[in-house]
Amino acid sequence: MCENNIESILNQFRALHVGNLKDVYSHYSDKIEFDENFTSYKELCNKLNEELKQNIELNNRNKTSVFLSHSHKNLKYAYCVALFLTRKYGVNVYIDEFDSFMPSITSPQTAKRLISKIKHSNRFIFIGTEESFDSKWCNWEVGLGDTKRLKGHLAFFVMNDRIEKNGGYDKNEYVGLYPFIWDKDIRHNNKDDDVLYVGYYERDNSTLVSLDDWLHQNKTFF
Repeated sequence: MCENNIESILNQFRALHVGNLKDVYSHYSDKIEFDENFTSYKELCNKLNEELKQNIELNNRNKTSVFLSHSHKNLKYAYCVALFLTRKYGVNVYIDEFDSFMPSITSPQTAKRLISKIKHSNRFIFIGTEESFDSKWCNWEVGLGDTKRLKGHLAFFVMNDRIEKNGGYDKNEYVGLYPFIWDKDIRHNNKDDDVLYVGYYERDNSTLVSLDDWLHQNKTFF
């Protein structure tokens, strides 16, 4: 991948509009095309990491760190989610492709590094896509995230029309154990248009908490 190609892809990322949840969902199927040269891909990830860090520095409100579990096939969508969380909620988001300490070739050290990052994160968000639900690594990460330390601090970010979010857990039954990130539709009214919530499917809506509180308050809600 030549420098011009990297810059072209970077410009696509810079042009992303993620002002609200609907904007983020619109990039669900976005993919980036790149050659298989790992050095070039790593260079792209390094540059994207620099872009994300700039947003973190501009918007950071506290030291909340979020581990973003996702399929590498959904890097662009994951970046949209990270950008949205960073800009709107001022959190520090971790994406493993952007980690300069990650081994260049997948190995047991890769797993060791992921364990360390999950252990030291305040929140864990799983980006639900067809690819991530099928990924052995992503499901392994959920198992790691579901520890006593992160109890109540793990949530699923899944599009509203995904069957998992609406109570259908065929082949993903474990999903029913965890809260989801919801938009206003779960309250069945038009109030708080820009407020997102964290809560379970088919439970009393009074148990919902705002995503902002869930991310920033130092307590366990569920």
